[in-house]
Amino acid sequence: KPLKLDEEILKPLRDTNIGLVVDPGFEIAGASQSIAYELMKRTNTHVEALGAEDRAVGAAERYENGTPKVENIVKRIRKIIKENKKEV
Repeated sequence: KPLKLDEEILKPLRDTNIGLVVDPGFEIAGASQSIAYELMKRTNTHVEALGAEDRAVGAAERYENGTPKVENIVKRIRKIIKENKKEV
């Protein structure tokens, strides 16, 4: 804190007009959502947040709920790219 958004971070967003913030915490009302919002405000681009699923975290391995898996990140990126192509 505070979040420092310099040109090195902002330029790729301006160049591509899309972005994704990935966070191990909960997506809803979490840091990723807040950072995505700040990036959108500063760059006037589409930035989404991707965090842990909105469900309880359990102790057993099958109930783990942490950082999004690579497959989910790739799936979201593809969705964002596809939606961005429709807008252009």
